[in-house]
Amino acid sequence: MVQQIERLVVHVEEAIRLAERLDEPSQRLSLLLLDSAAELMLHRECEYQLWWERDDFRSLGALLERERRTGLPPELETERQRLESKVTSKKRRKKISSAFDSKAGFLVERRIVPEPTARALQKLHKYRNEAYHRDLIRPATLHAAVKIYAYLVCSLMRDIPVHSIVYTGGQPALPPRLAKYFPDGATFDPELQVVIAASLSARVLSSDPASEIPEALAAHLLDRLEALEEALEYGADFMNDLRPEAWDKESVLRLLQIGDVYKAAFATPETAMAEHAAIGLKNLARWRRGAAALAKQRDIIKAFGRFAYLEDLLEPIETPAMDMVRSIDDEVDRQIEERRGG
Repeated sequence: MVQQIERLVVHVEEAIRLAERLDEPSQRLSLLLLDSAAELMLHRECEYQLWWERDDFRSLGALLERERRTGLPPELETERQRLESKVTSKKRRKKISSAFDSKAGFLVERRIVPEPTARALQKLHKYRNEAYHRDLIRPATLHAAVKIYAYLVCSLMRDIPVHSIVYTGGQPALPPRLAKYFPDGATFDPELQVVIAASLSARVLSSDPASEIPEALAAHLLDRLEALEEALEYGADFMNDLRPEAWDKESVLRLLQIGDVYKAAFATPETAMAEHAAIGLKNLARWRRGAAALAKQRDIIKAFGRFAYLEDLLEPIETPAMDMVRSIDDEVDRQIEERRGG
């Protein structure tokens, strides 16, 4: 167990060391390391929780096998139902084993990981997947995301218990990488990981006070919302230049949500406005108010959870709007080249 704690602490220390270097490659590596540390802790706790189900799981398996072969008498049918209500199914165990979100959700149900923490972890894991699998980085929020992930990892170190401690005669000496957190010469005890987590958490927040992180997230969302409205206005101006019509931000916003490509290609402001749309300018105004309120949140986990919620609402319309801007710019460049004879 001491070795497991030491491996985790060294892992997290290295992630925090990289996070303190503000260049993008170091921040990206920190994000990857923090994500693997979080998944490691979730995995260990899930394995521990499922281990306690082993006897009931085996009994259920035996009953299901008997049911398949010969059927069950009423009393065993009742027992099968009782065990099924207690035991995590094979299908779900497989998901827990392979999927980050399933691990987090399982531990929320077991009241080990708070739901706001799990939501933030799941969103940050999505960022990690983008960075790792698609080499996609979100520069504007990378520093804040890494800072929050480091804080969350330290919270997991503090809140997920160390379940077994093995003594092999006397009080074992701490390895040097752990002993440095106890300058008074404290020896190993069950609160070891909690004490180290508190020290690492203080280090995470030393360069950026907790209040600055929600403010940075709020500013980022407000910038993106402003860019979205500028994109809508840009699209309306371009289409009105092509054909004098009454395109405005609202009608362009609705146009972007028409699922039928043919219908969208021949839309007018009037037909676009007649289309049902999930997102309108009122939504953007509400999101803007939510982003502004985010800056006043002092709990950084709740702040990031709210940020993730607003970002999830924004992205489905932000992506086609920015694609529209790129398409317009490409068309303008093509026309300029054509006039030049290029």
